Amino acid sequence: EFVGLTLYILLNHYHYDQRANRAAKKEFIINRVGDISFMVAIGLSYVYFKSSEFTVLASPPIVIWQFLGWHLDLQSLMVFLIFIAIMTKSAQFPFHIWLPDTMQAPTPVSAMMHAGIINIGGFLLARLSPYIPLSSFLSDFIYTVGIISVLSAAFFGLSQHDVKRQLAYSTMGQMGYMIVQAGLGFFTAAVFHLAAHGFFKAYLFLSAGSQ
Repeated sequence: EFVGLTLYILLNHYHYDQRANRAAKKEFIINRVGDISFMVAIGLSYVYFKSSEFTVLASPPIVIWQFLGWHLDLQSLMVFLIFIAIMTKSAQFPFHIWLPDTMQAPTPVSAMMHAGIINIGGFLLARLSPYIPLSSFLSDFIYTVGIISVLSAAFFGLSQHDVKRQLAYSTMGQMGYMIVQAGLGFFTAAVFHLAAHGFFKAYLFLSAGSQ
């Protein structure tokens, strides 16, 4: 929450610019949606397991809903809620709308955000690596979100004339690739992609002014 508040202040650096105000507010609100989803997952963990350790996700499934042969277990719901938080942090479709608008911030802030803060979602997804393959629905859902984000970022980026906005959509696409890798079970490749993306995207932002 403190990271979210700090990012809001940084994005609103040009507080006299209405575009910067709107962008910072949009980022703050969308990321709070993800935070609420994450907190609900933690709350469910405490209510049912009296713990917030990741290992509770590997415990025997607790079925909380059944209908015509379909069922929903508590652990899959918790992973799904955590993934919603990951989508908001990593600007995945349809929560990507805050990312391009935040380019009103100073370029060093953009570099830090795209090389570090957005990668928080990818890091959290990597922490879930032992539990995602336990549900075929979750793996398919994560893979589908990643593919949609990659394709959307590619098309949206083609219509941008501002270098920083092009880089913003590039970040969305690269995080989409990382999420696709996680959905397919290639978590080691996903973590490598995450680290490589952080280094090269920070460099691209800091050198954007010379372009």
